[in-house]
Formats: sequence, C-alpha cells, structure tokens
Amino acid sequence: MEHLGSEIGIREAAGVEFGEAPEFDWLVIFLDNDEKYWWDHVFRTRKGFRHVFAMAYQPGSYHWIMVDWTAKYMQTWIYHPERAHDVIKWAKESRNATIVTYRPRKDKNSVFNVPVLYCTEAIKHLLGIKKFFMWTPWQLYKYLLQTGGNEIHRGEW
Repeated sequence: MEHLGSEIGIREAAGVEFGEAPEFDWLVIFLDNDEKYWWDHVFRTRKGFRHVFAMAYQPGSYHWIMVDWTAKYMQTWIYHPERAHDVIKWAKESRNATIVTYRPRKDKNSVFNVPVLYCTEAIKHLLGIKKFFMWTPWQLYKYLLQTGGNEIHRGEW
C-alpha cells in the first residue's frame, strides 16, 4: 500500500497506530526564569528548572514541533529545520538551559494522574508520564534522566 503522502500512510510507514504516541525522541528544554510565580514558592522550584518546554522532529513531515505551556497560554509551533536548529543552538549556548532527550513512555494510567494546567504537567502528558507526585520541572528532569533520558546540554548557574 503506497499511501505515503497521507497522514495515514505516514503513520503506517512509521508503524504508529492512530491515537498512539509516535516513536520519536523529544528534546525537553529546562530553563530558569527571572520572574517568579506563586508555584515557584509553593513547590520550591530550583534555579535553572523553573520552566520546561519540548521540541521533536516529525519524521515524514521534515519539520519540528515545539510545545510550550506558560502561565498565560500554550504555544504550539511548527518549525522548519533551520529555525528549529536556531532554537536548539540558542539553548545549547545558553547558560540558562538544560536539554534532555526523551522517548515517550507507554505507562499505564494512574488513578492519581490529575492534569492540572501548568508547564510540567503539560510536558508529562506529552511524554506519556503518569506520575502524580511530580510537580516541578526539576522533578521531571530527574525522572527523565532516571528513566532513560539523555542530557545533551546542562546550563551553568
């Protein structure tokens, strides 16, 4: 079956069923933030791990997707490889960023997985992580490294 031009054909070629997490790695970028919010005090967020967003290359589309959940809005961007390279280069050259690669997991659902709308929960959901007691970017960072994530850049604070 040659449906490679369609979304269904691309999913078939990649071996991905509709509704399943795709099999590609995400770049998870952790940042510091000069502006502090109430949750920074409640959860005692760590310097260098006060925000998190993610990017992934989309096989077959030749583009990158970026997902960034902030206090004010959620952004989802589709980038040409050149623009994605600029963002990744900026993060790698930044003293303010840490980058981890991570492949989405297929954990079974937890009764305690209550999606609250903030950046860490959004990226956990994106990566298929169902851990209730993981609320801060730092906790997510440590979990990613403990479960197969690979740090490719670490900021210097």
